[in-house]
Order: sequence, then C-alpha cells, then structure tokens
Amino acid sequence: MQTRHFKFWSSDFKARTVVLVWLSSRLWTALFVYIGHASRPFLKPVAGGWEGIHNWWLNPWTTYDSVHFIRIAENGYEQATTAFFPLYPLTLRLAGSNEVGITLWGVVLSNAAFLGALILLYQLTKIDYDERTARRSVLLLALFPTSAYFGAVYTESLFLILIVGCFLLLRKEKWIGAGIASALAALTRNSGLVLSLALLGESFRSKRSKDDSPKSIIFNPRTAIAILPLLAFICVQAYFALRFGSLTAGIHSQVTFLRSSQPNWPWLPVWLDAVNVFTGRALDINTILNLLVTVAVFILIALNWKRQPASYTILLLGIMLMHLCLMRTRTPYTIGSLRYMSTTFPFIQLLALHSFRFTRRRILAILAFIGYALLCAQMSYLFGAKVFEG
Repeated sequence: MQTRHFKFWSSDFKARTVVLVWLSSRLWTALFVYIGHASRPFLKPVAGGWEGIHNWWLNPWTTYDSVHFIRIAENGYEQATTAFFPLYPLTLRLAGSNEVGITLWGVVLSNAAFLGALILLYQLTKIDYDERTARRSVLLLALFPTSAYFGAVYTESLFLILIVGCFLLLRKEKWIGAGIASALAALTRNSGLVLSLALLGESFRSKRSKDDSPKSIIFNPRTAIAILPLLAFICVQAYFALRFGSLTAGIHSQVTFLRSSQPNWPWLPVWLDAVNVFTGRALDINTILNLLVTVAVFILIALNWKRQPASYTILLLGIMLMHLCLMRTRTPYTIGSLRYMSTTFPFIQLLALHSFRFTRRRILAILAFIGYALLCAQMSYLFGAKVFEG
C-alpha cells in the first residue's frame, strides 16, 4: 500500500494531484492577497484603478478591469466599455444584478475554470510532450506571478480553459467541439481572433499529413471550422456598430484604457521599457517582469520553432504581436505581457521544457521552486494592495 501510494505521488499526476496543486496554489495566493488587502485603508481610491466593491472579503478580487465586467453585467454596454468582449459579463449576469452576488459568482467561476484549465493543460501537455513536462507546466502555471488574477473577477480563467480545451479537442480529432470552444474564446477576449490562424495551421497540417491535394487542404470542413473565431469576432464588432453607430467602436474604446488606437511597430514598447529600466527611470517589479516576459516569448519561439506545433507558435506570436502593436501609451509600455502570456499555454509549456536545464540538481530545483513561490507571494501581495496591474 505504501509503495503504491509513493508511486502515485512521485510519478502519477492524475486529476486528484492537479486538484491538490490547484488548492495549494489558491490558498498560498489568497493568503498574500489578503495580507496586501489588509495593508491598505479599505476602499481608499486607487490611482488609475478601482477601489473595489464594498464587501471586505470579496473586495481584493475586484480591481482595475473588474469594475467594467461587473458594470456590463449590471447595466449592459456603454461605448467606452466595448473594449471588453461579452461572454464573461454574460456569465456574470447569471448571478442577477446585485454587485456582491455578481462578484461572488465571478470568484467561484474563475477558480472553478482555473481548476478545469489545469486538468486540461496536464492532459494536453502530456500528449504534446511527456508526463514530466505536463507536471511542470501545471506547477508553473498554478504559481505564476499573475496567479491572483485566476481567482479574480477577470477573464483569465475562462479564456484559458477555452483555448486549452480547444487544442485538447483537436488532439482528439474532435473538430466541431474545438471550433465551438475557439468561438467562445473569441467571444471572451479580442485576442481570441488569433485562434482562427492557429486552427488554420492545424487544418493544413492534418490534411498534408494525409497527402491530400492542395484543393482539398483549402476547401474542407476543418478550414470552415477554423473561421469560427473570426466570425465570432465579427459578430461582436457588428453588435457594437449597431448599438453605438460606429464600426470601430471597439477599437477606439482602447484609448479610454490608455492604449493606442493606431497600430505601432511591435518593438517600440519593448524599446521604451528597456530604456527606462536601464536608465533607472523604471525599476519597479511590474515593469521589469512584463519586459522580461515579452523578451522571453521571442527567445523561446526562436529556440523552439521546430520543436513545438506550428499552431502554438502562431498562437503565441499572434497574441503577443497583437498586444504590442496596440501598445499602452504610458509606462510601463509592455504592461499586460505577463498576464496575457499566463493564459497563452504554449508559453507555459516552453517555460516548463527549458526549466529542466536549470533544475537538474535537486538543490537547484528546491531553490528554484522556493524562489518562484516567493515571487508569486510578492505579486499576490501587490495585487491585494491594488498596485499590480499585471
């Protein structure tokens, strides 16, 4: 019995172990979120953000963009909030119109979706790579520096479970289910649009492996399914156009949230933040982490473009370029990279793959885990104190 028990914990990383990782990470994150929350005066105004709802226990899980999701759920869209896509506010609306009820449901929904996403990520990564990488991916994501967002009234967990579920369904050749999941992801965030390109890549790859003609590669049901995220995106923009009388309402609303409404070169925000860091003008941890993650994405893509599926490269590169080309108009210019990459699972998989190089010795693995958990704790504290935008 003891041998079987030891074998389970050392090598068999099934659903109940993922649940344990999820629960441990939620408790660890929540502990420091509430410490940060207790460190600041309750309902003190937040510069450029939101002080949160009036319930003390739920308050730390409502910050910055949370107010817009809650207000959309309560009262519907205004032109300024068309930057936010409708699926998450619609799910919040199931809780009624009471702010506290909406928030409680949002927290439950986010945590439950995150658990589901971790289970699916393990299954998908085991198929894509191996069990060891799957275990490491789950652990890295559960304690990612933006871990607090996976329990907050934010789209992170919902978007993550939908895109991981989409690719897991693809691996099982369930294209209709994958198409539905991808369309729902595109209704959750504007970056879900990139899924159409990723699915097209999967469609071409699967047809070529069967030596089909070029015509059958282009004109086949899978290609039609791949267009579903694009159609979902178009439907959202059409709704905004009919509601507010502007075809570009969703794009121009980005200005309200300090983002450029005109595309710029993707290296510009990276350059601006790098200059600010190296000249000492921006040495805060938020700027440094977002800059490091942005650079890491391009390095990991360059190192692994042959190793990982082409659709993953498309997804990772597409979401990052979409983010950088509509850059923030004030420092930190790469803000959002950390949070967006936490929900772009190929980035987590690549981190897991390369982490083995630096943790071959047991003592290094232990020290790395402690340092990573402490970084998660620090960022969770800042999240609770409402000074971490992600």
